[in-house]
Amino acid sequence: MGRSGPAAHPRSRMTTLSWPLARRAPLVVVLLFGIALALRFPFASRVLWAWDSVLYARAIEAFDVAQGRPHPPGYLLYVLVARAAAWMLGDANAGLVAVSIVAGAATVALAFVVGLRVSWRIGVFAALTTLASPLLWHYSEVAYPYTLLALLSGAVGLLLWMARRGSLRAAVLASLTLGLASGFRQDLLMVLGPLWLWSMLGHGRRAVLLGALAAGAGCVVWAVPTVVLSEGPERYLAALRSQIFGLGMLASDDSRTLLRNASIAAVGLRWQVHWLAPLVPIGAIAIARRRRELAWPLVLWTAPALLVYLLFHIGEWAYTLSVAIPLALVIAVGADELLTPARRALTRRALTVAFVVLAALNAQSFLFGHGRFAVAALRGHDLGLEARIAAIHARFSPADTVILARDAIQHARYYLPGYRSVQVVPRRGSQDLTFAPGTRYAILFLGEVRARPRWLARAVPADSGVEVSYVEIGGGRHFALENGDLVLEGY
Repeated sequence: MGRSGPAAHPRSRMTTLSWPLARRAPLVVVLLFGIALALRFPFASRVLWAWDSVLYARAIEAFDVAQGRPHPPGYLLYVLVARAAAWMLGDANAGLVAVSIVAGAATVALAFVVGLRVSWRIGVFAALTTLASPLLWHYSEVAYPYTLLALLSGAVGLLLWMARRGSLRAAVLASLTLGLASGFRQDLLMVLGPLWLWSMLGHGRRAVLLGALAAGAGCVVWAVPTVVLSEGPERYLAALRSQIFGLGMLASDDSRTLLRNASIAAVGLRWQVHWLAPLVPIGAIAIARRRRELAWPLVLWTAPALLVYLLFHIGEWAYTLSVAIPLALVIAVGADELLTPARRALTRRALTVAFVVLAALNAQSFLFGHGRFAVAALRGHDLGLEARIAAIHARFSPADTVILARDAIQHARYYLPGYRSVQVVPRRGSQDLTFAPGTRYAILFLGEVRARPRWLARAVPADSGVEVSYVEIGGGRHFALENGDLVLEGY
């Protein structure tokens, strides 16, 4: 990747765009953002999506990492933006989802901008890829920060890519942006670190030092208030250590952890590309052979993230959205590679239509499919949780009821604050469960714990065909937990 010649750097390709096309680019960016926004708002989820979603909602109320509001390392800037959105919309979940929707729509527009560095056609293909991505679309609808991860990884990655051949000032500003962006997602420092170093080395060792100072200054902006709001450095660092050493390969040397991480990453990547998957190897081969100016930026943009998730931790399929933009660019290059040698206009049109059809099939998987990344999954989650909460409020009194849950314990505590709740942790052997005097009913929240023998568990119907399972206790009966099953002795 030498410096000589305009063809040595992808930015030079921007100059080949005709003035009318260049002038229309901002309009296309706005149009793509508006289309993506309009397609996402109708499917916004109504209740908090997962365990961490509840922690973010609690952080909106009162930020304190030492108290798990949210979990370490804290994501202060994300919480502050979501707090502003929640204040405007009057609800924590609505605020968090609004951030996800806007970030997801902005990612589509950004994909066009990144692709435009190569050609107009590749920009359009990259935008369509992200617009119809089932994974990106799904996480645009829930209270999670992963579409923001996609946007920031794409935006900062683009700045670092441009800074490689830009001025020293541009390199320092890109470094400062990386430090600030890490206040939204601290993992950006790991996944973009190699790309940052490559960008700085393009200007020499002095740029590395200045860039490191700029990135550090950006980190100070969020790190200091995070520590102050978390009861001081000692409490914050204790929470951070507990989080780090409780995750992934650091928590266990079991090879199954590696296989589990690989499986989650594979599923996430698959649902980003889905029907467009055949274009990935075509694009990768084309980049290796004929578009080598793209090779190093894309490798350094994607490989570190995948290695971090494989070797360290990947708690969600959506972590792979950190490579959404470079992955869309590879797919777009693959599509362009098929179109370029086609001499007949009819053939080019047919291939373009084929790409649009594949992208439409991706969108169909989200809109009408029945997989984990689909509207049906979002609606099922909302209806099931809302129905259970309403039925518990209607039929069971907080005075004589206890909620038993495992992974859904955060939801139980958030949406049923007047009820006593106990987290059930499966372990070998038996564990006595002691409840307050006068407790009559134990609710098996979201079916995550079972009662054995099964006929000990009863159910009351709720809305939308949902049932609320419960166990009636009292009268000298002994209630215990045995290998994840609830056992009621003396029945």
